[in-house]
Amino acid sequence: MKIDLPGDFSHYTQMTSSAQQFYKEAAACREEASRSLNAVDREGWAKLARE
Repeated sequence: MKIDLPGDFSHYTQMTSSAQQFYKEAAACREEASRSLNAVDREGWAKLARE
């Protein structure tokens, strides 16, 4: 019986790291959208946060 846990764990760690990075970037985009006075810029930042 062979268990390939280290490879699975590193893949999980990489996915978790990517998700955390995405969340940070989306939060920054939402923050920038809320500060923007220009409606076009605000919509652009909000669109980036959703992607």
